[in-house]
Amino acid sequence: MKKLSLILLCVLCIACSTTRDADKDRKEINNALTSPLKDLNLIREKIPEVLLKAEEYPYAVPVASNCKELKQEIQALNRVLAPDIDQKNKKTADRLQLSADAVGDASLDAIKRTTESVIPYRSWVRKLTGAERTSKMVA
Repeated sequence: MKKLSLILLCVLCIACSTTRDADKDRKEINNALTSPLKDLNLIREKIPEVLLKAEEYPYAVPVASNCKELKQEIQALNRVLAPDIDQKNKKTADRLQLSADAVGDASLDAIKRTTESVIPYRSWVRKLTGAERTSKMVA
């Protein structure tokens, strides 16, 4: 019951930080809550098609014939990849925004830690079920 209360409190904290990206938060909450199922390899993350194509042909010449098409190919990759390190450092937000983000991030971390603690010997379970190998391939 304590864990459920903690999860609900964390979800409320995330909801209260209204300046955050709702779709991103929804996805992160879903990832945190389904982590035990991923640990048992019952749910597998799908690798985006654009990354599978890039992995299969890493040195392929872009098919884009003009700047607009090339920009679209780059944006397709940017949507599925994490932000570049220099883009993360360009954030210039006021303190209120930063504190709201910190509360939301802390709440997501608490949800993830709580759901991950459901499975005893999690690291061994992940190795035995193949979930660890799948996670590394996705990463």
